[in-house]
Amino acid sequence: MVSLLELTLQLSRASDMVSPELNHHQRLVAYIAFNLGEELCFDEKKLNEVSVAAILHDVGGLSMQERIKVLKFEAINPHQLRQ
Repeated sequence: MVSLLELTLQLSRASDMVSPELNHHQRLVAYIAFNLGEELCFDEKKLNEVSVAAILHDVGGLSMQERIKVLKFEAINPHQLRQ
């Protein structure tokens, strides 16, 4: 049986093949979320849930062009809010 986390990681790897500019984005967000969860003393189940949510955080919400545009904006202006 495949865990939900492993399934989402595989989906993330597949999406990385679509555009090198998005490479590892979902896993980086999951890594950050997991570490924040550890700092907040989340149990293993909650860490797993927050990791899955982080991997799926923008799935289907934006087109590929929009995702690349957002990533470029965040790289250039990391502390500025989008309007």
